[in-house]
Amino acid sequence: MTHVHWDREWYRPFESFRARLVGLVETVCDQLDSGRMDRFHLDGQTATVADVVDVRPDLEVRVAGHVRAGRLTIGPWHVLADNQLVSAETLVRNLELGGRWVRRLGGQTGVGYSPDAFGHPADLPRVLAGFGAGSAVVWRGAPRDARFRWRSPDGSEVLTVNQGYHEAQVLWRDSDAVAAASTGAAAAREDEQRPQDGATWAGGGRAGRPDEDWVTATLDRLADFVERERGRAPQGPLLLLDGGDHILPLDPVGRLDALRAAARERCGVDLLGSDLDTFVDTLGDGQELPVVDGELRRPGGWLTFVLAGTLSTRSWLKQANDAAQAVLERFVEPGLASAALAGRAGATELAQLDRAWELVLHNVPHDSVCGCSVDEVHRENATRAERVQQIAADLTRRQLLDEGVDTRLHGLPETDHVDLLVRNPHARPHTGPVEVEVVLAPGQRVVALLDPDGHEQPVDVVPGADAGSGPLHFEADVDLLPDSYPVDRASVAFVAREVPALGWSVYRLRCTPAVEDADGPMACAPVRPAVLDRADDLVDVADGRRLAVADDGSLRVVRDGVDRQHLLRLLDDGDRGDSYTHDPLPDPPRRARVLSRSATVSRVRTRVVAEAVLELPAGLVADRTARDRRTVTCPVRITATAWAGLPGVQVRLEVDNRAEDHRLRVVTPAPGATSWSGLSHWSMVQRPMVPEYGPRPEARGHEAACGVAPVHGLLLAGRGEQATAVLARGLPEGAGLLEDAVTGPDPVLAVTLLRGVGWLSRPDLRVRTAAAGPMLATPDAQVQGPLVADLAVLVGDETLAPGPDGTCPDDLDPGAALVLAAQAHRTPLVARQLRSGTRPSQTQGPGHGWPAPELRGALLSAFAPVPSAASGSTVAGAARLRIWNPTPLTVRADLIVPSGTRVVPVRLDGTAETSEPTEQVGTAERAETADVVPVDGHAPEGEPTDRGSTVVAPVLGPWQVRTFTLARDGRAP
Repeated sequence: MTHVHWDREWYRPFESFRARLVGLVETVCDQLDSGRMDRFHLDGQTATVADVVDVRPDLEVRVAGHVRAGRLTIGPWHVLADNQLVSAETLVRNLELGGRWVRRLGGQTGVGYSPDAFGHPADLPRVLAGFGAGSAVVWRGAPRDARFRWRSPDGSEVLTVNQGYHEAQVLWRDSDAVAAASTGAAAAREDEQRPQDGATWAGGGRAGRPDEDWVTATLDRLADFVERERGRAPQGPLLLLDGGDHILPLDPVGRLDALRAAARERCGVDLLGSDLDTFVDTLGDGQELPVVDGELRRPGGWLTFVLAGTLSTRSWLKQANDAAQAVLERFVEPGLASAALAGRAGATELAQLDRAWELVLHNVPHDSVCGCSVDEVHRENATRAERVQQIAADLTRRQLLDEGVDTRLHGLPETDHVDLLVRNPHARPHTGPVEVEVVLAPGQRVVALLDPDGHEQPVDVVPGADAGSGPLHFEADVDLLPDSYPVDRASVAFVAREVPALGWSVYRLRCTPAVEDADGPMACAPVRPAVLDRADDLVDVADGRRLAVADDGSLRVVRDGVDRQHLLRLLDDGDRGDSYTHDPLPDPPRRARVLSRSATVSRVRTRVVAEAVLELPAGLVADRTARDRRTVTCPVRITATAWAGLPGVQVRLEVDNRAEDHRLRVVTPAPGATSWSGLSHWSMVQRPMVPEYGPRPEARGHEAACGVAPVHGLLLAGRGEQATAVLARGLPEGAGLLEDAVTGPDPVLAVTLLRGVGWLSRPDLRVRTAAAGPMLATPDAQVQGPLVADLAVLVGDETLAPGPDGTCPDDLDPGAALVLAAQAHRTPLVARQLRSGTRPSQTQGPGHGWPAPELRGALLSAFAPVPSAASGSTVAGAARLRIWNPTPLTVRADLIVPSGTRVVPVRLDGTAETSEPTEQVGTAERAETADVVPVDGHAPEGEPTDRGSTVVAPVLGPWQVRTFTLARDGRAP
């Protein structure tokens, strides 16, 4: 199969690569027109077409003609993402947009092509199967088997081909380099015209006379390839992917003509030009194939690197990507989905949503989100991520205005009160902490907090440092004259309780003129400050826990007589690696040193703040064999917060990184643990506790096994009193490590905060014995400057009862409740101040009479508008709901929707489900699909619901994901 693998950006920025891509696509069209190519694979992604027609619209007609004729294959993805580092919903949006382009161009493909990703997640087979792709082509991280059946935790399978994509050298000829380098097609058309008499021109020889040296050398390389591949697939057929990174093999038809007879005689093979769909069809169902479960992250053979260090390179980029996904999935899309069901979704808002997702997708190709490109690329990534947040903020403002809620602070605030809108991004009523800065009328202070029922609740208030002298507040909009005015500011914190599912509650801050007194200003909930002189000074939490920060910055929590110490301890070690791979040094790890501590205690929360430093080597010595003796001081602020009545301790780490060539992690003891689990897309992946590295490779072109793995915000190890869960927002590199020279003699859970390196790739590493890319300097990858990381830790029974007041929701298994806690840590409640003189209903879900759904017994994955299969525009009166079961049990979910809502089960791609329903509930036996039982006006247990609602009760098998189209009666979903 002749192909190209195209990185949108990598060792060159996007526009530099696109300039070459335009010429390449034009040359491919010329070669297909002339017959010198009969088929070509444009890399399994449709961005290779979208990026071209954006600057050359005239090429779309030519591309579409070849796609419709079956000569050019594209998709199914829009971009070739690093599928481990993106959310489940980003995988879905990637295939949706890719499918839209495939249909636009008149093509189709059933092969999920992911040739160069640095490993593959356990849930990918179910995603591909949900879009009708029954097969996949992968490489890195796969087992040695050339073909196998790859199975997700829910039982979904795809036939999978393990094949290296970069085999251009087998049939390559040097003259290709000149023609393929042209950015236009004219040179290729003039110099590569195929002889009219049918004779073959190959290897730079003259028409009718193939270059015998090229044929001989090529047959030698082909024989080596055939021998190697027959060892993996003795029954055949063999797949040769004739192409590679940014290179274009020319005249494949002529090459095969020149080689075919000699290849049959020398190698015993027939050479057939083909494509992936045809190849997969030839495999048939007759071969007995091994079944491979879960993620594909196995150490590979020669040059088959997994490159685990990319999980933590430029960690700020991972945080920005996670934040962009979260705001779209949990705030923007649910609001637009409710508006669509109510018939109020506007074309502008939906177009903005599409644009935001397109920007997210442009940031997640593996060389982009992995942080392993030149610095210019990641500066553009930062701008794209900021643009997503800008679009999200505007869409949120528009949605709220459509609901009669105005968060634009125009005009002077009221003198006696401030109203706060608290939004819940979860599909069930939620209780959680809220922190927000408010704007007050000059000279006013907050004295009380009233909940939606008018009852006074505890609140912490911290006045702004610039009261009476701060910057003027500014607001303007198309319907508001620009306005600036003096204000005071304050930060408030409280626990909001039972905020409606995907809706809001309105809280009121009561204000009076500020008066200085002995207890300090603005202290409406008694806050007791404390000076902590010793590391063993424990601070009381209102719910009976006790909290301290030790001399090394680690956390100590005492609860019900159980004393857990050394939680989230900072450890720093040297790194002589590159953007792909951490390469350790033998130097001892460095620990933080606390300089001072202070604490505040109230009925709302207990907070301990520690000012600390990391004294770190400035970098590496000249020969990169050790860390420098020169040191730099990196300031660290550790803020540990325990909210009264809420489980766990939240920890914010603020680090000013001034060192180079190092890695900073937090490690937490996991006493006695032999395995650990990490949250993936729609499942928990269990892994053994292992050393960080396996044996160092001796042969060239190999890498050592590495213990780090991708996680989506939750790591869990241990049982009973020794159970430990670590929540990490936007930090995807986790590990469960055995005894280690850096982490110590006991098992630990580790999360990487940052990894600073100065090279895209280097050829002189110890754990990887060849370069993984060009040796280019990347000074920005040292990630110097401020880093903020938000984590939380739950210990002992908190991991089984992670709800308010030490409870587990009665509709959730403890494992599901813990995943819910991780979701709440990723997307907490959000508060916005309301414009003076505006106040919506006290509690409400969005939708103007079409409330958002409420979910029990399962977790929300998505509530979004339904995209049109052809154009991407939204189907009026319909929305898409996706739910999942994060446990190995079969469960029944209760889905509460407004009466008159049609609930139609569909696949991930929105097409109708075809499997039979099942009635199984509460067993470990896997359910293929599930029934949908409407129960009008009452819950399945017989409890009445709110008037006008319907409960739908789908069954979900172990780890199963189910998707539904919701539509108003009379509207086609």
